[in-house]
This record gives sequence, C-alpha cells and structure tokens, in this order.
Amino acid sequence: MHDALILDFGGVISRTLFETHDLSEKALGLAPGTLTWRGPFNPASDAPWRAMQAGDMSERDYWALRMRETGELVGEAWTQFPQFVGRVRGADPAAVIRPEALEAIEHVKTAGRKLAILSNELDLFYGSDFREKLPFLQSFDAIVDATYTGILKPDPRAYSGVAEALNLAPQSCVFVDDQMKNIRGAERDRDDDGAFRRDGAGRKLCSRTSSDGPGRLQLRRERSRFLRTARPLSRRPVSALCRCPGGGSGQVRARFRYVRDDA
Repeated sequence: MHDALILDFGGVISRTLFETHDLSEKALGLAPGTLTWRGPFNPASDAPWRAMQAGDMSERDYWALRMRETGELVGEAWTQFPQFVGRVRGADPAAVIRPEALEAIEHVKTAGRKLAILSNELDLFYGSDFREKLPFLQSFDAIVDATYTGILKPDPRAYSGVAEALNLAPQSCVFVDDQMKNIRGAERDRDDDGAFRRDGAGRKLCSRTSSDGPGRLQLRRERSRFLRTARPLSRRPVSALCRCPGGGSGQVRARFRYVRDDA
C-alpha cells in the first residue's frame, strides 16, 4: 500500500511555460508566435533544452537564458526569476494550475494519504509570496524546496529527504516528476533501502509525466490506482489533452495517470 504521493510542482501541478506561450505573449504585449522555444514539446528546435537534458547545462541556467532573452524582447533586464515568472504569468498563478492535479490532490487527501511537493526551485522561480495565492498548497504535509535545502534533484538525498519529512519509508511513497533525469535519479537511489525504487512486489514506484515526450511512464488520472497496490496500466489514451504551446496543432497526453512501469 502506498502512503504518500510526492509531486514536482512545475510541469506536474502547474502548466509549463512551454505550454503557455500564448498567455505569456499576451501578458508581455508580444505578437503571437514570438516565443518559439518549446523544450520537451520540440527538443529538435531547442538546443539549450537538449544541452540541459544531456547534463551540459543546469536547469537554472536554461531558465536564466530564457529569462534574459524574453526580457530583451520587451526592453527589460530581469535579474530574478520571480520577475520573469511574474511578468509572463501575471498576477494569477491559479490560472495555470492543472485541474487534473487539483482533482488528484483532493482524492489522495480524502483517502487519508500524505502529500508532498519536491521541487528544485519553487520559491526561487515564483517568489515566496505566491503560495498565499494558491490555497490548495495548505493540503500538503511537506514542501521540500531546494531553494532552501540546496539539494537539487536528481541528487538521491533530495528523495530521501522528502520521505524523512513525511516520516515515511521511501518505498511507501510514489514520486512523480516531468523530467526523466529526476526519475532516473530516484531510481539510482540505493537498492538496500528501496528508496523510490521498488515495492515489495518488485514494482517501480517512480513515474514521469509526459512533458519529456513520448514514453511509457505516465501519471494515471484514474485515482483509484493510487489508492490500491499499483497494477499494470492500459495503454489507452486518456480523455484530457493539453495542446502544444505556440499554437501548434499537435497534442500531448494529459499528465495525470497513476504510476507503474513493468519494463
């Protein structure tokens, strides 16, 4: 039985900046189609994203680059991430929260399970005051933010640290992230303590969401899957879909499908 759901924030709970170029362009007064970087939705056209995924650039350096480039488009020099995010996201962060995430959070909490956020840059990107605008965050038993701990995923200490904050064994937790490198970091955790690696039946308890591109590991919307022991997932598409950013005609699967990989 799984006792906790641990979520990344950006990309899992909130929509990514890649998905909201239309909103960003409107907020900044830019012409539609001005912002062309699409990260995991079109890696071939985003060389810095590929460099970041390869480990040649940190995630913070990637966003520092995008912050500088976007600021130049509007004649502004942003030096702090909250300036960047505040300008492109506006004053209502709730507008980019995934309704599927809120649904999953509510059902996990109602079932008496614990909830946590494990983020590399929650307050660094959004500023500490943004939490007051998102009342659902009060449902979380722990928020572990590398802005303060200095321990970034995929460092194994990040995963064991959030389990400790929940006062739970790591193997009783399900971890969800939208970056495969962070999932791999969890899977590299030591087998001797089982941290985020496998449950007693040998099932992997790490999952990534679909913003990395096509893949088998999904977070299933069918919430009952989390409330029971993990079991095989069907490969049928879910009903909710997110449109690709920048007005593209493609679509990506909604991110909320509860977890298991038998491969």
